[in-house]
Amino acid sequence: MGVRKLGEIAIVKPCEVKDCPREYRSSGYCSPHAHRFRRYGDPLASAPRKSSAERFWEKVDADGDCWIWTSSLNPAGYGTFSDKAKQSAPNKAHRWAWEELIGPIPPGLQLDHLCRVRRCVNPDHLEPVTNIENQRRGLRGKLYQEIRQCHRGHPYDETNTYMHRGAKHCRKCVNQRGREYYQRQKVST
Repeated sequence: MGVRKLGEIAIVKPCEVKDCPREYRSSGYCSPHAHRFRRYGDPLASAPRKSSAERFWEKVDADGDCWIWTSSLNPAGYGTFSDKAKQSAPNKAHRWAWEELIGPIPPGLQLDHLCRVRRCVNPDHLEPVTNIENQRRGLRGKLYQEIRQCHRGHPYDETNTYMHRGAKHCRKCVNQRGREYYQRQKVST
C-alpha cells in the first residue's frame, strides 16, 4: 500500500494526482483515482453522463401501439422515473413522458390511460381529466356501475336508490337500519 515503515517513521506516499490529499493505494493513485484510471484510462475522467431523456427512453419498449415502461414500477403498477437533472423525487413515468413531449399537465387534472395499460407511456394514449372522471372511467368505476343490487338483494333502481357523497345507497336498507336502531334505543331506555 502507500505506507512504508522505515524503523519507527511511517512514510505515506501521496496520490500522484495534483492536490489530492488521499494516500496512495495502487498504480500511484488513491482508490477513486485508481478506479477511474482502470475504467477510463485517465485518473481524472468521470463517467459519461446521459441526459434524462436518454435514460428515460432506454427504459421504454416502443415496438407496439403502447409504449411499455420496462423499468421499476410503484405498488399500483405505474412506471416510476427519477429525473436527476431536476433533482426531483421519483415521478410516474407516463407523467414524465407527457411533460417531455406535450407540455405541463394542467393544474387540477391527472392523466387517464385510455388504453387501460398502467405501464404505457405513449402520450397518444393519455388524456388529462379530473380525478372524478378518472375514477369513473377506471376499473372501480366500471365495477361500481355494474352493481345492480345491494348486498341484501334489493334492486338499485330509480325508486330504491339515492346517491350520497358519490356512493349508491339502498333506501330499503337505510330504512331497515333506522328501524333497528329505533328498536334498540327503545329497549335500552
